[in-house]
Amino acid sequence: MLTAIIIIGFLVVYAGDKSGVVWMIVETVRYLPEASVSILNGIDYTDDTPFSQNVYGAAKRLLTIRDAWSIFLEFPIMGVGFFAYSYHSPEFGTAENFYFQLLAETGLFGLSFFMIFLYLVSRYLGTGFQPGSFAYRYQIGFKGVFIAALVANLTGTLFYDQRIWGLFLFLSAIQIRLVLDHRRKVKQLK
Repeated sequence: MLTAIIIIGFLVVYAGDKSGVVWMIVETVRYLPEASVSILNGIDYTDDTPFSQNVYGAAKRLLTIRDAWSIFLEFPIMGVGFFAYSYHSPEFGTAENFYFQLLAETGLFGLSFFMIFLYLVSRYLGTGFQPGSFAYRYQIGFKGVFIAALVANLTGTLFYDQRIWGLFLFLSAIQIRLVLDHRRKVKQLK
């Protein structure tokens, strides 16, 4: 319960930031109908029409996702290769959605590998640490980071920054080590 309150609080604070990921998702959904009409009418990015920035952003995000999906359909098993999305889509350069870009670049193989990794890390999130201990507090913080990173990648390619990805892997390793030590101690007590 406490974890849910912390995560909801984090998302509310994050939503208040106008450059935040949650705000971008809300704005994309809010302007989705108008953006869809713009796409169907053939939106032209080179034209300096008086589009609302929100409609323009939502339309561009939808177009990049559609573009990533079409690249995936051409190369479904292994994709086009890491960092090759911009070569296959020079108009956009990035899919503005990590999961679709990963699907286009690594195909089903890479996306499956990433989902398995997330599953394995998430298995270590539900351990019953003693409330008030360092491990308990760390686990609550790591859950927030884990969920925030997954949500943030819906509107960007956060994990393509090696510093962010490295930090996420480091925090994951600490969480896994804390859980394994806890399980070993519990096993020794039995």
